[in-house]
Amino acid sequence: MSSNTKNSTQFLSGGGEMGMLTRAKDWSKTPVGAVEYWPQSLRTTVGILLNSKFPMFLFWGPELICFYNDAYRPSLGENGKHPDILGEPGEKYWLEIWAFIKPLIDRVLAGEATWNEDQFLPIFRNGKTEDVYWTFSYSPVIDESGKPAGVFVTCTETTEKVISLKKLSDSCDQLEFAIEAAELGTWEYNPKTDKFTGNERLKSWFGLQSEAAIELPLALAAIADKDRQNVIDAIQNAMDYTSGGHYDIEYSVKNPITNKEIIVLAKGRAWFDDNKEVHRFNGIMQDVTQQVMARKKIEESERYMRLMIMQAPVAICILRGPDSIFETVNPLMEAMMGRSAEAVEGRNIFDAMPELRNHGLEELLENILQTGESFIAKEQQFELPRGNDLKVHFITYIYEAMKTTEGVIDGVMVVAIDVTEQKLFKENLENLIQERTRQLELKNIDLEKMNKELQSFAYISSHDLQEPLRKIQTFSSLMMESERNNLSDQGQHYFQRMQLAAQRMQTLIDDLLAYSRTNKKENKFELTRISQIVEEIKSDLQEEIAVRNAIIEETGDAKLKIIPFQFRQLMQNLISNAMKFSKPGQDPHIKIASGFETGAALENENLQPDQLYCHISISDNGIGFPPEFSEKIFELFQRLHSKDQYMGTGIGLAIVKKIVENHNGTITATGGLGKGAQFDIYIPKA
Repeated sequence: MSSNTKNSTQFLSGGGEMGMLTRAKDWSKTPVGAVEYWPQSLRTTVGILLNSKFPMFLFWGPELICFYNDAYRPSLGENGKHPDILGEPGEKYWLEIWAFIKPLIDRVLAGEATWNEDQFLPIFRNGKTEDVYWTFSYSPVIDESGKPAGVFVTCTETTEKVISLKKLSDSCDQLEFAIEAAELGTWEYNPKTDKFTGNERLKSWFGLQSEAAIELPLALAAIADKDRQNVIDAIQNAMDYTSGGHYDIEYSVKNPITNKEIIVLAKGRAWFDDNKEVHRFNGIMQDVTQQVMARKKIEESERYMRLMIMQAPVAICILRGPDSIFETVNPLMEAMMGRSAEAVEGRNIFDAMPELRNHGLEELLENILQTGESFIAKEQQFELPRGNDLKVHFITYIYEAMKTTEGVIDGVMVVAIDVTEQKLFKENLENLIQERTRQLELKNIDLEKMNKELQSFAYISSHDLQEPLRKIQTFSSLMMESERNNLSDQGQHYFQRMQLAAQRMQTLIDDLLAYSRTNKKENKFELTRISQIVEEIKSDLQEEIAVRNAIIEETGDAKLKIIPFQFRQLMQNLISNAMKFSKPGQDPHIKIASGFETGAALENENLQPDQLYCHISISDNGIGFPPEFSEKIFELFQRLHSKDQYMGTGIGLAIVKKIVENHNGTITATGGLGKGAQFDIYIPKA
């Protein structure tokens, strides 16, 4: 090699692996030609590239031939483009990103440098396409003609940086999400400036404005008076290097704007520099009002429970933990055990009371602690210390598992009653019970006889008593027809009075029989429409309805399981009453409505709120009744009007109420003098 040739390739010296590969390549077979003929601009650029420790790449000439250095070499991976890409056109080996970088190259060749930071450009390397991020600069290389002949690329892969930043961002997002999800306040105090900062949630708790930083005394002002000094002491303690910098305190905050008071739990840490001075003090804050209130309720509940145990009229003790340690013993349990609470509390039950061993209690306690199942034992025999002796006692006791708020079994409550005296008394009582049972059997026999006698009375009332009554009515009618002219006015008046009395007697017997029949419940319930019952009654009473010119108006058409013949009697009594007690000179107007509603929707405090009822109302425009008689009118033989004014026995509404009760229902009456009456029936839907 001539000295001229050697000098012409001196720029390729060094450069590590890529310098060696560049020197070894036969460039005469490439578009750039042999090395000795390269323009100075290319020589200079390649020389800089090969000897630089910074990743560099060069696209040269119209074919954009590729050059790169050792620092760029790792970006190509272990296998793939390297070393084949050296001296080859860029489009051939950068096909996967050519659509992105070719426009950049064109801009540079037009004289405009470019810069891209953390650009996502996946490339093929290591046998696969990898997601890669780059920060790179494209600069023009000016040749001897003064025009751009190549694109000089400085490039560094920033994949790890981008991923790390993304992880950091994700971590920050997760932290922010956790803070928001937990509804936490965040705070930071700068001791050097005495400034306090916090997030919006914390500032809203303290009633602070949204300034970037706030004087610490302003934040302290929102702390409850009873807690403020404790907070100041806790802050000062945390800022003492010997404390380790830990800050953990619970206190109350009162918003000065809304006056809303909450309880917060503040946790944080003071950070010290090399001089053991605080340079940062930050942490979180949580609204624990509900938790504190719940804790106080639990504490109050436990205090109340202990008080209740100590004052209970039965013997009670608490055995805590898997070793069944006496925790609480009330006075009655002390007396039953024959030992003081001080003597047993804190000790295992069988160590404190050896006489309880071998009664199966060990297995019993273990089973309760494992399963939570309660255990009841009646009149169990134990020998318990009484003075210097052991006395036989019969004890009825209950073992009940005790659970934490999380449902974990952590102890057993024992409730015991000494039934020794009662047991000895039951033995004596058994004979008394047997004697009483025999007496009750005799009473039942007597009741059966009385029932038969009542049935006989009902038979006599319906047959034997009515027969002479009918004869009185028949003969008096005949006398009035045949002997009217032979009777004086006074005699005719007496006969009329006798006929009315007999008629009332007949009505009374019929009503009494009807009432007695309603006392016997029948199970023949049938699904029946209320409108069907009303139509049948209108048919039965059509003459009276026509005479009185009555209007019967129906709304709703409830369908209900009822005893049809009883319900027909109920509705007939109410409709007949409505016509009977109409206002003189005014046509009766009777309204009947039926439908289903829940007890909660009905204005009756005796109904179950969640039960569905059939509500039937019968109202009229008649003479009504005083409100104070709304209950009394359902009593047997109760009359509110003279029998000379209105015929009746005072049994009709008693029958109505009895029928409603036979259907497990309720009936109410409302009214006023001259304002009509309304009866509301509520039958539960089966």
